[in-house]
Amino acid sequence: MTPENWLSQNAEKLGSPFEKMFIKQVLTHLPGFDFSHLQAQTPFHDIDGQQRYCDFTYEVPGRCKLVIEIDGFDKRGTGFGMTHEDFLDWQRRHAALVSQGWDVLRFANRDVRDQPERCLQYLSLVMKQTQHGQLNRSDQDTLGELQKSLKGAQAALESAQQKSENLEGALHGAHKHVYTLNRETRTLKTAVWAFAFVIVAALGIFTVKDIFLDRNQVASFTQSVSSDQARPLQPRAYSGAVGGSCANPISWEQASRHIGEKKALIGPVVQVTTREDVNGSPTFITLGAAFPDPSRFAVVIWGSDRSKFQSTLNMGNGLLNREVCVVGEIGEYQGQPQIILTEPDQLAL
Repeated sequence: MTPENWLSQNAEKLGSPFEKMFIKQVLTHLPGFDFSHLQAQTPFHDIDGQQRYCDFTYEVPGRCKLVIEIDGFDKRGTGFGMTHEDFLDWQRRHAALVSQGWDVLRFANRDVRDQPERCLQYLSLVMKQTQHGQLNRSDQDTLGELQKSLKGAQAALESAQQKSENLEGALHGAHKHVYTLNRETRTLKTAVWAFAFVIVAALGIFTVKDIFLDRNQVASFTQSVSSDQARPLQPRAYSGAVGGSCANPISWEQASRHIGEKKALIGPVVQVTTREDVNGSPTFITLGAAFPDPSRFAVVIWGSDRSKFQSTLNMGNGLLNREVCVVGEIGEYQGQPQIILTEPDQLAL
């Protein structure tokens, strides 16, 4: 998307001429800036539940989550700048954004107008930090991160190989079982034939066709036994009540009514985000409504458990808009319901 297209679509959202000036004099000169990820007047809620708005947000899932504010000294037009109440509200607004994982960068109206190069320099430094990690990171640290990623990939490969070997063993056992059943069936048929011949020869009143074992019944019996050996694993279940299993789950919209309960819950995937910059390196699978909508439901997989879910997470954007069922205890973090997954049987596509 070009800057001109973005301005034509968002002109009504811009609250001051300095915001439009910021687009033209700063953002259009930032290399690699993608206007399709830029949003004006983005809503958010503070800890008191009050809805607020920030001038601009630039969010690329898993890479960048940045708020940009264009500030004037005298927002009320009194000629005296901020009051104590204005300053308190400004601080609470800033704390709410940071607590929700946003990097916040503020520019004064005067710098936007008179020194756009200064604004561009600060913005370039922050973009590099949010997208590529801390500046001046040593090669040794980079190598350590790569080694950790390689170990994780090797562990996932070993796990997949072990599962493949277990599956081959199970298939071999199933084939052996079917072979044994077929041999026993042939023996049974031979015995029935011999018994029928003796009866007919001795009494002369029974016909051989009344004694033959129905071949269709034998085939049906063999197929039934074989199918019993290959029944798929079922997702974890807690009870037969509503929400007790993925066969009878509750909707993601009902999660807030069941905090502290073990439930099976279903909903569409709208976001998949991994936050390496957050302690524990969590992966968030958001159901129902996208962040920061307060009605959303979060599925959390910590970095230490991520390899167990690698096959699902490797689907990437293929998960979007798919309905998934998750099973576990519904918890709460900062007023939002969530389930933390530790084992693969807690997640079903």
